[in-house]
Amino acid sequence: MTAEYRKDESYKDRERKLSRAYNNDHKKERRAYRIKYEAKPEVKETIQKRNRYWWKTNQEKWFFYSAKGRAKKEGCDFNIEPSDIRIPEVCPILGIKLTKGEGCVTEASPSLDRIIPGLGYVKGNIQVISFKANTIKSNATPEELRKVADWSEKNSQSAKPL
Repeated sequence: MTAEYRKDESYKDRERKLSRAYNNDHKKERRAYRIKYEAKPEVKETIQKRNRYWWKTNQEKWFFYSAKGRAKKEGCDFNIEPSDIRIPEVCPILGIKLTKGEGCVTEASPSLDRIIPGLGYVKGNIQVISFKANTIKSNATPEELRKVADWSEKNSQSAKPL
């Protein structure tokens, strides 16, 4: 009888409402408990392992949720979906193989780039490139990048070893 009662939609709705109300009323206490619990070394290690596994198997979603948070924080436009994010094998700019560093970001780590930074994370304005290419590109204009490239090329040819 109890199992049948719990399958009823009105029971489920009532339980959801009660659960939401409890969570809202005890938000601070629940957060404090979670922070204290997650600070335990064995729990922290388990969470890190789970997060690394999730990142490896859901890179597009990870980029999506990270971009969504940055867009909200920066107040820029956001209308992409996880399916809009494609991670290539090779960086389209530098031609290096994209690989995630273990526990740290490397030059070859994939990085979500806004082609035109001012437009935000909108369809057609994002691409995945290497972290190094994204760092070089940063917020520079094409003209600024050309000036840096010209200067670098000129000075590397005229530089004399000591």
